[in-house]
Amino acid sequence: MAEHFSAENRWWKWSDYVVKRGFICPAPGAKLISYDVWNLYRAKGRRGSSKRSPPYGDLIRLSNHIHFPRKMMTCEQESLILQWCRRFGLLGLLTEALVEVWLPQSTARDSLFRGERGHVHHERVARGWRSGFQVGPLPARIRNPKAILLRDGKPIEWTLGDLLATYFPSIQKAKRARFRMPMPLSDSFWAIYCEPVDSFVLRAKELSRAVEGIGQVRADPALAYSGMELLNGLTKHVRPLLVRERNSRWGQTWVAPSLISVFSMMAMLDCLKGRRTIRCQRCGMTITTSNPTTLYCGNTCRWAGQKRQQRGQPVAGESKLGRPATVTAGGTA
Repeated sequence: MAEHFSAENRWWKWSDYVVKRGFICPAPGAKLISYDVWNLYRAKGRRGSSKRSPPYGDLIRLSNHIHFPRKMMTCEQESLILQWCRRFGLLGLLTEALVEVWLPQSTARDSLFRGERGHVHHERVARGWRSGFQVGPLPARIRNPKAILLRDGKPIEWTLGDLLATYFPSIQKAKRARFRMPMPLSDSFWAIYCEPVDSFVLRAKELSRAVEGIGQVRADPALAYSGMELLNGLTKHVRPLLVRERNSRWGQTWVAPSLISVFSMMAMLDCLKGRRTIRCQRCGMTITTSNPTTLYCGNTCRWAGQKRQQRGQPVAGESKLGRPATVTAGGTA
């Protein structure tokens, strides 16, 4: 019997995280929390303000101040990554690319096929994931238990051992061959899922380069084109979905397999609305604005920046993370 799991608008985070052997992992005793990630975007877009700090802005700011690779990071920088994960969760690097998993032969546990030998099969569908059990041998096209991922639009095959070693480091090597991987995005999945620190930072920096590039459409068309290609790649797994709203009218939402693809879609929507992404020249906060002259996140930073300018000091101050807060996207004002 197939088990369905819907992931509309939701994402998951643990209340606490730790870094173990180069992986970002749930901390012992942490609580799993599900939240509506798009609510964060809508809340930041309330009427009456020409500028706002989008959810993806915090990830861009973080990536701009983290050294890569991990061996060059400081303890403070690792702490900043964990602090960000407590707010938003992991990026979903595996669920972004994973489309299908065939597990080793086992005995069915549900009432329909109880006692039968066969294979558990996880498959990504429009609204989330579906898990089923196929009695008997694997299909001819599969041959061996494996994971199928999409990279650059092409399917690639991973052995289950490689998959578990990359994203589930708590599973001992001797147990990987018979491990029954939970359905992606389920509570059991999140309990053991981890992300390599280097992969996390690399993906975050890709989003930062994409947003920076599309903001230079007039000043540097080549950089803008590169940013466009990056952003298109980051959003290729996002799809619109028709939903029925409370007032019995039809509405539209977005379904994405990962948090990084959700954030990338938010950046694309802001771009299409004519909003540019900048970093406040005083505190370094990343904001989007429709005002072509905006340099600061608010009056407090604007007043402080004007005072510095009057004293003959550089307008761009130091960000809270200790680096100059310069414009990162949207061109110069």
